[in-house]
Formats: sequence, C-alpha cells, structure tokens
Amino acid sequence: MYFTLEEVLDTTKEYKQRVTEVKGSTILAKLPVDFRTVSSSAAYNLSVIVDNRIYRWDSIRVEIKDAMLRLTVTGNPQVFNRRKYRRGPLFNHCHFTIEGSAMPYVGTMVNISAGGYSFFSDAEELKDAKGKLIELEVDDFPLLEDEELAGTAIRVTDNNGVYIVGCRMLSDNPDIDRYIETKAVQ
Repeated sequence: MYFTLEEVLDTTKEYKQRVTEVKGSTILAKLPVDFRTVSSSAAYNLSVIVDNRIYRWDSIRVEIKDAMLRLTVTGNPQVFNRRKYRRGPLFNHCHFTIEGSAMPYVGTMVNISAGGYSFFSDAEELKDAKGKLIELEVDDFPLLEDEELAGTAIRVTDNNGVYIVGCRMLSDNPDIDRYIETKAVQ
C-alpha cells in the first residue's frame, strides 16, 4: 500500500512512499529520501489508495521518529473512487523486476492504461507477487522512451504456469491516456 503526502507551504511538494506499518490511526513509513524536516508552518494532506478507492485526510500530524515518518490521522477520510482510464492493447515484449529481487525477468505486455498495465510471463516468482512493487520497461514503445513503469501487482492469475499480472501504477500517466485516445480514433 502506498500513500502520497502533500506538503503545502509556499508551494506544494508531493512525497510518495510505501506504507511500512499501520498502528491504529498512525501510518508508519521509511523517511522519503528528499524529506528533510517537518515544517510547523506547512499544512499536510494525505492520500492512500486501497483497492480502487482513494482515502484522503486533510491537516494530519506529521512527525519524524527513529528515521521513520509517522503520519497520524484523525476523523473519517474523504473517499473517492479512483479514475478508470481506457485500456489499449499492447503486445510488446517487456522486462521487469519484482520487489525483493534484483533479477530481471522477461514478459509480454497485454494492455496499458494511464493508471496501470498488465503483462504475462512464465517467471515462477510472479506466483507470490500480489502486493509487491513491479518495475517494468516496455521494449520498442517510443512513447515511454525507456521510462520505467512502477506499479503494485493487484492481480496475479496462474494460467498453467503462465502468470498474467495486473498492476496499478503509483501515479497516473496522462501521456499514455492521450496516446490510447489517438490510437482508438484511427
């Protein structure tokens, strides 16, 4: 599970990080690399994506303790359905890594959208990949120009040793949505 922390001071700065632990109304995470200190004059907002919903809290308490970020929420969050984007078929080869392993694997894309992607591979390590971060590069896809797509595996289907994996990206990519829209028109 990932969250986005917005720090609103003179400008808004976003930090994206993976949740390490939840204790009651406190969310713990490793300190983001570029997060230096908590500003007493800043306002902080928190968004957490769970399944297909976004939970958002405004004015949360932020602390740093033992090199961990502690986010304490109060009250009920605002709940939003996550945007659904059109999917476009894609049959390019891809290579990817799975959280916890530096070993690269190969697969074939199934489809892509501004919010996620799916692919298949016979890499047996995918069997237990649900909930893990998968970083993927699509071969011969000029739109991304070797850009890596980071997503959390939300579905893994075993089809006789071929694993079909659906991932939700950590952040939406509007360029992909525009690309799919132009391809659908043609």
